[in-house]
Amino acid sequence: MKSARTIFFVALVLFLCACPAIGTIHFNDGLPHDINYVINDYVRVDYQTPEMYTTVNWRAGGFMDYPYWLRGYEHSRINVRGGSINELHSFDSSQVDISGGEIEKLRSHDSSLVNISSGTVWQLYSFDASQVYVSGGSMKELVSLGSSQFNISGGSVDSLGSNESSQVNMSGGSIHYLQGGGSSKVDISAGSIDGAICSVDSGQVNIYGGSIEYIQSHHSSQVNVYGGTIGGGNLALLDQSLVQIFGYDFAVDGQPFGYGELTSIFGGDIYYEPLRHLTGTLLSSELIDNDFYIGHDAKIVLVPEPTTLLLLGLGGLALRKRRR
Repeated sequence: MKSARTIFFVALVLFLCACPAIGTIHFNDGLPHDINYVINDYVRVDYQTPEMYTTVNWRAGGFMDYPYWLRGYEHSRINVRGGSINELHSFDSSQVDISGGEIEKLRSHDSSLVNISSGTVWQLYSFDASQVYVSGGSMKELVSLGSSQFNISGGSVDSLGSNESSQVNMSGGSIHYLQGGGSSKVDISAGSIDGAICSVDSGQVNIYGGSIEYIQSHHSSQVNVYGGTIGGGNLALLDQSLVQIFGYDFAVDGQPFGYGELTSIFGGDIYYEPLRHLTGTLLSSELIDNDFYIGHDAKIVLVPEPTTLLLLGLGGLALRKRRR
């Protein structure tokens, strides 16, 4: 029995000696550090050392695998130019610039800043008041939370979800699926969404331009369409959602409609609603020519352009004067 215990103890000691020690590397000297090698430790940059502005340059050959992570604090700067990182976090007022390489998980916190111009990010979550700028690269999953902000002017994104009171500004690039939820706000002025926009909860989506394939709204969400092109997909409204379309020359099923509300026919699910068709000219002078379904208490409101609205107001004023 004693012999067996001795053998087990010796084996355990040999195993622990063979395993590399897991520790934490600190870069906090205010100098630049180039990483082009494998790191099997946790890494903190400027942790609890403000005003140091230490820089870490992650280059080709730099490699960090699970479960290790790289974290930037205070006013540090992390530049990812190549290599691979399992998990990267930015805190405080730190800055992360990504122009290459591959990152499995990226988390931005506090008032940190992230710039992505190239490379691959599999999953990015933004929290607090952090800001993320995407001008290029390939992103698989983006999620905004808190009062964070995404600014997308290029690159490609598989899915983007905005939540809580976050803000998304899209002026370019492509997104396959975009969901606006919570009390978040999404503004789209250009770019393409080749799948669907789905607004849920109390989210608001404003479309000023760009190309969208399909729009679906749920719960008490709101979508405002001022411009852009909606492809071959339908407009689908459920629950108490609202879609406002700003423009003129509207017609429903080929009949001039003017302005006002379009509501459900039977008041149930959209699958039991008749398919209807809406045409017209948006405020941006682009055409709308799409089928639509309205279920439950949802509604589409057709809103006149400002000039028409002014004329309608003047007409009503003149009518009231004549009645007097």
